[in-house]
Amino acid sequence: MLEVHKPVLADDPYRLLQYERGVFEVVSPRGQRVRVICPLKAASDGSLRAEDSAHEKGWWRIEKIADLSS
Repeated sequence: MLEVHKPVLADDPYRLLQYERGVFEVVSPRGQRVRVICPLKAASDGSLRAEDSAHEKGWWRIEKIADLSS
């Protein structure tokens, strides 16, 4: 489980976030920013990936910015 305000790098943001809970800022290798709320019920098909990310090589920066209430 990721900690608030402790960014990590990952090559596949969906794989990293699929079991997480909270609000995350995800930055693609090209600098595109997306705010993601987990759990990822709607993204089970991999739709979290930004445009062209399937062909995009590099590291995604993922930072948990808030916990969700239970």
